[in-house]
Amino acid sequence: NHLYRPDVDLWLFNLAKQYGCAALEETRADSVEFDDDGATVHAGGTAHRARFVVDCTGFRSVLANQFGLRDEEPRQMLQSCSMFTHMKGVRRFEDLIESGMSHPWWEGTLHHLFDGGLLYVIPFNNWPGGTNDVVSVGLTWDPRRHDPKDFQSFLAEKLPRVAEQFAEAEPVRPWIHTGRIQYSSSQTVGRR
Repeated sequence: NHLYRPDVDLWLFNLAKQYGCAALEETRADSVEFDDDGATVHAGGTAHRARFVVDCTGFRSVLANQFGLRDEEPRQMLQSCSMFTHMKGVRRFEDLIESGMSHPWWEGTLHHLFDGGLLYVIPFNNWPGGTNDVVSVGLTWDPRRHDPKDFQSFLAEKLPRVAEQFAEAEPVRPWIHTGRIQYSSSQTVGRR
């Protein structure tokens, strides 16, 4: 099942509150100090105590930035960039071509592979009772091989058959464009 991340995040957030988590909404951590008894998270001029800190901020990691843990040059040999959004109006690929598969591609994550990259299509209504007609769409490429300026032009040039799947699709949020998405850290776990 492909679940819509904002819905799942809200459910988990509310569940954590039911179990006693002190929830701080619209709060951005500025820095963290650790001591033998726990941690102090500084956010917007206020200090919050915690026994442990789990930094789930990913690429923009507060702890990695604060303690200089990111490697200047990522250790991975792979290089890839990405653009992604959520769209409505994406056609089911099996409506465009005969797949010969026992299950429709729409019931899973569809990856269109091309030399030097891939395009993923993740429908959020791929399960019985699913009503969300939003589709997560992303294009990932090796920047040494491709330099797409926009999604539709790239498809028209490199994947014309796949472009038909998106002929009537419209983004429901702005496209996000990344630089190189690989990063590495010198340390990922520490006391507290």
